[in-house]
Amino acid sequence: MSAAASFLNSDARAVAATQRSASFSTIATDARLLAFEVTDQQDRRLRENLTLIVDRFEAIKAGDLVAAQALKQRTRDSG
Repeated sequence: MSAAASFLNSDARAVAATQRSASFSTIATDARLLAFEVTDQQDRRLRENLTLIVDRFEAIKAGDLVAAQALKQRTRDSG
């Protein structure tokens, strides 16, 4: 049984799933915050920030949590 658990690496997969879940939650929060910042003069900035959020979503789906964290910081720095 322990050989199967080691082979499947279930602990590491569970940790990764938890990290992805938390990352998706922060994306949702950032999107909600951006919705409050929208004005006609901010259309370009909004588009740039939404692009960063979509890129972050894609990075998380691909399992690249390092890139997702960097994109998260870029989104917050530009706001």
